[in-house]
Amino acid sequence: MRMFNFTKKIAAKLAQANRPRGHRTLLSTVLGVTFAMSMASLPVQSHAAPTDEFFKLISLDDYRGIPKLLDAGLNPNVKGGERGNTGLILAVQENSMKSFNVLLDAKGVDLNAQATNGDTALMVASYKNNVEAVKALLAKGAAVNKAGWAPLHYAAAAGNGEIVQILLKAGAQVNALSPNKTTPLMMAARSGKTDTMDLLEKAGANATLKNDVGMSAMDFYKKFKAPPSKADGMQGN
Repeated sequence: MRMFNFTKKIAAKLAQANRPRGHRTLLSTVLGVTFAMSMASLPVQSHAAPTDEFFKLISLDDYRGIPKLLDAGLNPNVKGGERGNTGLILAVQENSMKSFNVLLDAKGVDLNAQATNGDTALMVASYKNNVEAVKALLAKGAAVNKAGWAPLHYAAAAGNGEIVQILLKAGAQVNALSPNKTTPLMMAARSGKTDTMDLLEKAGANATLKNDVGMSAMDFYKKFKAPPSKADGMQGN
């Protein structure tokens, strides 16, 4: 009986060895395709890059996941998106205040980091009328003055008297000049914010100054009386 089984095994091996090579190749191909199809049907687990996940969490204000990414080594000042915003800037832009507070206390965060267009978190907060963010950033040491467009330009354009006063009290230069020599008073005039214009003039704003094209604050007021756009040179988000 044992001899019979042994003989059957030998015969099977010989039969397999004598199969035409093309048959074995075809069989291998079929098996390979079947395997590939079975693998393709398996669920694919995608893992977003840490940076992408970071900005997504901020946009959704899902602040609980942010510390985990930072603890894992993600730079809190990493930039992303078309505007090159930092997480802190994006948090202000999206009014994600829970995420903002987490990032504000993050180790190594740069309060004065700039987006691609030169915006800082304080500038965006000033333009977005976010008094809470403005106060928090200044309390942490964010720079109130900046070469070129400054937070006061943005606050003046938005016409937020409270933020204008906060910035002035913190030492903002009332006659700060943008790259084209536009002053905060001109921005307030451009927006038709007469209350803000009065506030700035009382703080020492020079109404006789003119920008690169020879326009004074009053010239702006007479010509526009409408909210500024990026086409006018302002970088507000």
